Amino acid sequence: MDVDREIDYLIDHKERHLTQNNNVIPEYLIPCYSRLAAIANLVASKNATMKVIAALLRVCVLDEEEDVRREALLRLVKINSEIAKVALVAGTYDSDYQVRATAKLHRLEPTAAIETAKRLKND
Repeated sequence: MDVDREIDYLIDHKERHLTQNNNVIPEYLIPCYSRLAAIANLVASKNATMKVIAALLRVCVLDEEEDVRREALLRLVKINSEIAKVALVAGTYDSDYQVRATAKLHRLEPTAAIETAKRLKND
């Protein structure tokens, strides 16, 4: 896997080309799925360089899709919990409630996170 190419898919919003079933996925969703796949590939590579971490931090804050921001946040926590603290604080100010809830739950102690999750269930 080429880490730089995956970062290009993630940051530059380049589309992956589908070789078959072009009509199955609506065209407007392809960039979102491409970025989600890039996040998964970067984390799976186990090559968490500062460049990868910086790309994930950028996506946590700037991506237009809330699902992509949330996924980048979750994966960043798994890669480097110390650096992820910055993204978690930023995530608590996100415009989407799911991203905010994810960020808040990961900043808490495990027992407090469970209690907060119960309260957020009806949000």
